[in-house]
Amino acid sequence: MPVLRTLLFLSLTGLAAWPAEQAILRSGFSIRCQSHTVDGDFVYLQTGTGVVTIKAVEIEGFEAEVTVAQAPAIDVKVAAPVTSPPIVKPILSAKQLIESKANAYGIPASFVHSVVQAESAYNVNALSPKGAIGLMQLMPATARSLGVDPTDPEQNVDAGVRHLTDLLVRFQDDPQQVRKALAAYNAGVGAVDKYRGVPPYPETQMYVEKILHQYNNLRK
Repeated sequence: MPVLRTLLFLSLTGLAAWPAEQAILRSGFSIRCQSHTVDGDFVYLQTGTGVVTIKAVEIEGFEAEVTVAQAPAIDVKVAAPVTSPPIVKPILSAKQLIESKANAYGIPASFVHSVVQAESAYNVNALSPKGAIGLMQLMPATARSLGVDPTDPEQNVDAGVRHLTDLLVRFQDDPQQVRKALAAYNAGVGAVDKYRGVPPYPETQMYVEKILHQYNNLRK
């Protein structure tokens, strides 16, 4: 048979040795063997348990089995996880904080500067006799309602500017918008609503005028 004659040439000794192969029989079955030898009308199959003799006419041919080599195990040493250095936020000065938060909330930085100057003169540790805290003199109740720590300068300024912005929005359709917002920041919204404007408290009235004067000077 052509297939068998071809196999004979694969070995100078007449042996066709394969790492692993299958003899395909005419019956449709196959026999797995390590090698085979053709001798006249017979084929000798070398299996793992011995030799099987089959007539050559009973064999259709041979198919090589592709043996996939198993990759050797690799001893992987797991390195300690690389941790990124903690992100260190830059420490901003009081004036830088004010500029940053004013820009974030979209109100003039000069206006916020004027409020801070009147409230604490930029003293991050300022504490009023009434208990107002920090740069923007947040009352503890106001700080709690805004969910901030008033002793933290950044949180203090952020909450103060946010509160001031809310007041400006509240009175945005009023001709006295800025005056009412400042009065409410100092004396509370209830007092402004009660008197329909800046309440007749000397402290609040002086507070509003002082800030407006400072703001106008900064705008020049």
